[in-house]
Amino acid sequence: GGPATRIALSPDGKLIASCDRKSAAIWNLTGGGSVSIPMETRIVPRPGGSQNYTSVTDVAFSHDSKTLAVATGFGGAIRVFDATSGKELRGLESGLFLVSAVAFDPKGRLVVAVGYGESGHNIVAMDPASGSIRWRAAYTTPQIKNLDQVISVLFSPDGSRLIAGTEWSGNAIMLDTAGGKVLRAFPTEAWSRVAALAFSPDSRRLAAAGGDVTDANYKVFVWEVDTGKQVALL
Repeated sequence: GGPATRIALSPDGKLIASCDRKSAAIWNLTGGGSVSIPMETRIVPRPGGSQNYTSVTDVAFSHDSKTLAVATGFGGAIRVFDATSGKELRGLESGLFLVSAVAFDPKGRLVVAVGYGESGHNIVAMDPASGSIRWRAAYTTPQIKNLDQVISVLFSPDGSRLIAGTEWSGNAIMLDTAGGKVLRAFPTEAWSRVAALAFSPDSRRLAAAGGDVTDANYKVFVWEVDTGKQVALL
């Protein structure tokens, strides 16, 4: 494979997963060894005759470290694998045209896919076992009133809130995980991408790395979660 584009550490600290565009891998940090998960490329047609190809865009471990979710980019599928053997267990269909990132909630109740949906939503919460849709949400870029692409996602440590980072609007969006209601927007800079997110252990502060989509000079913004007040810029 190529260079790793995303990594994930299992909650129990024993496994690490990585992915490049064509495959995923699971590494055992205690006993050594690894499991490779090759992913076949599929053609995803679009209206008008154009087409895209699936690729691996993200990996995420479940709350109990037993399964790994792999986002397949175009086509909207999330594939779930046994984290020990690498055996595929099930496929989940998000309904999104493009999945950029995926996350499990800390209590195992939801798996969330974010990206871009041609049907008017860009955040989808699913049951991790059945794949049934729990709720859908949409965030529109305020500057141009169009549906934004969501490129990063993170649950709060207690699982009550979800943060989604946008590609164009420069906002980190906080949603209620019970139903997907948008609670607050944390602004970075206009026309910036929010590529990485992190909560403080007590869930009181949120950090986001973002920057102009045309360069790599990212900044780190830190806010108080309850008030939305920016408290640091690094």
